[in-house]
Amino acid sequence: MNAGKVGTVSCKKARIAFVAALLCLLAYVLACIMSPAAWSPDSSIVAVLVTHPGDEPEEFAIFAYDIESGERVLLDEVKADGMLSPPTWSPDGKWIAYYRIEPSSQETAAAEAEGVNSAGSESGSTVVDKTDRPEPSLISKLFSEESLMLPAWIPELLAERLDEIDEEDVERFDVKLMIVAPDGKDKRPVLVMEWLDGDDGEMEFMFQRPQWSSDSKRLFYTRKIAEVSYIASLDIA
Repeated sequence: MNAGKVGTVSCKKARIAFVAALLCLLAYVLACIMSPAAWSPDSSIVAVLVTHPGDEPEEFAIFAYDIESGERVLLDEVKADGMLSPPTWSPDGKWIAYYRIEPSSQETAAAEAEGVNSAGSESGSTVVDKTDRPEPSLISKLFSEESLMLPAWIPELLAERLDEIDEEDVERFDVKLMIVAPDGKDKRPVLVMEWLDGDDGEMEFMFQRPQWSSDSKRLFYTRKIAEVSYIASLDIA
């Protein structure tokens, strides 16, 4: 390679680095970066978790920025009642994984059912009260996930811990293990977990993210129930 070509390549790399720096500066000016940048394996795209500045953000979003073109793609967003974790790339560059935290679907359904029942009783109509149906035990619900790998002593330990905890003091929320293509066109939950924790338990997800196996076929995720934490994995391939 002659000196002219070397100079051209160096200038191109310098321009790309300059554009990347401007994009990062612009992102920090317009939004609050909530996580370290997650670079694609080929370093052409960076994914970041952002929110509006302020002590009580009204929205969380994950964007993918193309370094060379400057284009950005909105991968996911939630309002103030939810939260997103920092994103992480699969080693093959095909997927971005993250946690999506939302209010408990069980509590939401119960609230909706209560509203329907109240409306029905006021109008004189007959409404079936689904809350009278027998509910599966908490332990059986928590361990109904597919591909769950646990030591044999975990269920017994959790049963003891749950007996010691006042359920009124436990916060319930749903944690979705999400994957999305870098272009945002293929997004889906691969696992939905019911989460029990203390106040502001969902804030832990601002500091953790799913992890991929080196062949991009398995996704490792965090689970925490009644102060017992463990790591499980899911087959993505």
